[in-house]
Amino acid sequence: MKKKCIIEGCDRPRKSAGLGKKRTRCNWHYIRKYPPNPNTLREQTNRYKFKKKYGITLKDRDMMILARKGRCDICGEDTKQLGVDPKVIL
Repeated sequence: MKKKCIIEGCDRPRKSAGLGKKRTRCNWHYIRKYPPNPNTLREQTNRYKFKKKYGITLKDRDMMILARKGRCDICGEDTKQLGVDPKVIL
């Protein structure tokens, strides 16, 4: 039999936190006490989507932008003069 949540009146079973870590609360109470950071989740999602779409990491993208010194690879114009965000053009 699984151990129950430590919150009084809750009959839900405890959830494992993985890697041998033990939680004392059920998942429902754990999320309310320690809500996930939306900025961290958004950042992880952006990194994953960018890697999947373009096949490079965000660090690789930033290195490419620094290497071309803010200039367009096609025409050589300054991206600020073109009114384009240099992070959009790869």
